[in-house]
Amino acid sequence: MRITIRAKPASRAPRLSLRGEMLEVAVREAAVDGRANAAICRAVARWLRVPPSAVEIVSGAAVRLKRLEIAEVTQAEFERACQALREAPPA
Repeated sequence: MRITIRAKPASRAPRLSLRGEMLEVAVREAAVDGRANAAICRAVARWLRVPPSAVEIVSGAAVRLKRLEIAEVTQAEFERACQALREAPPA
């Protein structure tokens, strides 16, 4: 499945959150030499409980809005993970 996310590199606190219907992924790594992109893929993979190799950036590698291809995840599994984010207490 494909999703669009908003990246927040060089963040103080790494986290995943929903802003409306947009998934926002904050990572500590700076956007240098692809480090933030790799961290974003790892964070999304950990959140969805899939291997990091199952998450790939298909567009937007150099901008904050990114399109990700996620293998091994159904729409229903993704919706459940989003619902869990909505219900989680604020950090």
